[in-house]
This record gives sequence, structure tokens and C-alpha cells, in this order.
Amino acid sequence: MLRCLTIACVFFLLSMPSFVLPETDEESPSSNVITIGRLRQEMAVHQEKIDLVDEQERSLLDELAALDKKIDQQKTKIQTLQIKIDEQKEIIAEKEQELTTINKKNESLQQHLLKRLRSFYLLGQTGSLSIVFSKNTLPDLMLSNDAFRFLSTYDQTVFAQYRANVVALTQVKQARELERTVQEHFLQDTATENELLQQIVTEKNELLQRTQTEKELYQQAVREMKKAEASLLTTLTQDSPALEKNRGGFLTQKKKLPPPVWGKIIRYFHEPTTDEDTTFINGITIQPSEQSEVFAVDNGEVIYSGYMSGYGRMVVIEHTQNYYSITSGLEDIRVLEGDVIRQGQIIGTSTDSAGLFGEGLYFEIRHGAQPENPLDWIKPGTLVNR
Repeated sequence: MLRCLTIACVFFLLSMPSFVLPETDEESPSSNVITIGRLRQEMAVHQEKIDLVDEQERSLLDELAALDKKIDQQKTKIQTLQIKIDEQKEIIAEKEQELTTINKKNESLQQHLLKRLRSFYLLGQTGSLSIVFSKNTLPDLMLSNDAFRFLSTYDQTVFAQYRANVVALTQVKQARELERTVQEHFLQDTATENELLQQIVTEKNELLQRTQTEKELYQQAVREMKKAEASLLTTLTQDSPALEKNRGGFLTQKKKLPPPVWGKIIRYFHEPTTDEDTTFINGITIQPSEQSEVFAVDNGEVIYSGYMSGYGRMVVIEHTQNYYSITSGLEDIRVLEGDVIRQGQIIGTSTDSAGLFGEGLYFEIRHGAQPENPLDWIKPGTLVNR
């Protein structure tokens, strides 16, 4: 509507110059410039209003998806930095080991040199008298002198090695301190990225809180989730290769399936939180005690793996006899579309952040497009009742 008004204003102003430009004997170039400038200014104001309306009418699900994408990007940055920090830890540990080895060598050389110096000192005190009054023959004394010279030469080599080790020790210490400085930079970068991550999470939580407390936003969210469910149904009704039957088919697994995650049921099948809320009622919501691994409840083929607007990160598995399990609200996904998986295989991890309609892992079982109560399939006693 605003776009139409803007265009109409432009044509009106351009087609009726007598109202914009005063009639004079000679048109003033400066007045034309001023009028065009005002026209452009008015257009800019209208465009700002249009942009503002577009932003206000932007889908809540799209907004949440954009925030989730930012959160993913931040987590990826933090994971990359953490890998670098771990690498630095390994490098520093190697330097520490190198320092320990050099120190041990130097201690051994130092003890040897101290003994030699002590021997030279004692020989220096009585050396001349020992030679004059020695009972040894001259050849024996000459052999002793040669041995003494050999030992002296050897000790010089030991001294040189000791000095080289001292230099190496200094270099390794400097290298270690440099690696620690690099690690400190990585730690600072990680802290900065974590702060930014918390800001984005806070922004998301504020949006969720507004959605839950403001009636109009809540109604809009419900409408959008109904559209999202229609998108999910489209995924379920797509043709996919028939799976080979296993263990007599999915129907034989009633009351035998393990839960996708261990935890407490916080929302039951067909239990809306309000009269208007019909979303997330076709399954159960499970609250794990902490961030946990999520498992496939039975053998099957992954027909969807990724982010679906409104549901978050989701995995849809086709089992035999046209049965499907749907798991959404994942922190990360560890399977790909087309993967043939086994019962108990890890498909992702649960998240501790809230979604559009609360926290927890959402789980459905459907026969075709028809939802069934997951508690009719999950082994009794494996989940804690509310």
C-alpha cells in the first residue's frame, strides 16, 4: 500500500509542475534543485516506512530461523577456536616435556662436573708432592698424566654440552611462553565469541517471551506453525524407496521401542497448552535431565535431516509398513538424508534452549500422515511421567 502511495506521489508531482515550481519569467536552476531534493527526501521517508512495515510483517518463524542460524555460526566459531586451543595445549605440553628432558640432562651433567671439579681441586692441593714422593714408576706416572689429560679433554666436551643445553633450555622456555601467548589470544577470542553468542541467545529468548505473552504474536505463531506442519506432511507423503521388512515389521514393536532420549514427559499426546494452541500436540515432548544423545527408536531410512522452520533441527525416519518417527528440537544432527540406520544409533543431541512453544525434545510416530500416540509404542517405564 505504501509503495503505491509513493509511486502515486511521484507521478503527481512530476505531472503537475505548476504546483511545485512557481511560474517565473525564467526558471531558476537552484529552485529546480531544491524541488528535486525535497522530492527525493519525501521518497526516502516513504521508503523507510515501507521497510519498517515489511520488517514488522516478517515471519516469526523466519526470524527464529535467522537467529538459530546466527547461533549455529557462533557455535561453529567457538568450536574452531576450541580446536585451536586444544592444539596449543598439546604444543605447550610438548614444550614442557622438552624442558623436563633438558633439565634432567643438565642435572646429570651438573653432578658429573661437580665431581670432576672436586677431584681437580683435591689433585691440585697435593699434585706435586704426590709425584715427588710417589712409589709408582715413571711410566705409571706418565700413564696417569695421559689419563688425566684425556679426562680433562672429555670434561671440556661435557662443559660444551652443558652450555648448549642451557641455551636450548632458554630457547624452549621462550617458545613455550610464545605458545602460551597465542593460546591466551585464542582464549580471549573465545570469550568474545561466547559473549556474542549469549547476546544472540538472549535476543532469541526475548522474542520467544514476547511471542508467548503478546496475544497477537502468539496467534501469528500458531498460524505459522500450522503452515509448518503442512510442510512436514508434504515431506511424509513424498514417495521413497520401500524398506525391506525387518523382524516382522514395525507393527510388532508396540510397547517395545526404546525412547529417543531418557527423561521426563512434559507434554502428552493431544495435550495443547491453550485452547488456541494446536501445535506440537501430535506427539510427546520429553525433557532430558541434561544435554543428551538422541537415538533412533527403530531401524529405518532417514528421509529428512536438517532445519525445518518452526520445528528447528529435525530428523524424520521412515520405518517399515509406512510408519515414520519424527524427532525435532535437536542441538545437532549426526545423520544424513538417505542413511540407513539401526535401532539405538545416535541421530543427534538434545538442546537445552527453548523453542517456539517451550523446551524439550519433540517426538512423533505417524502411520502415513496420521499421528499415533508414541506412548503406545515406547516400552513402559522407560520415561518418567509428569
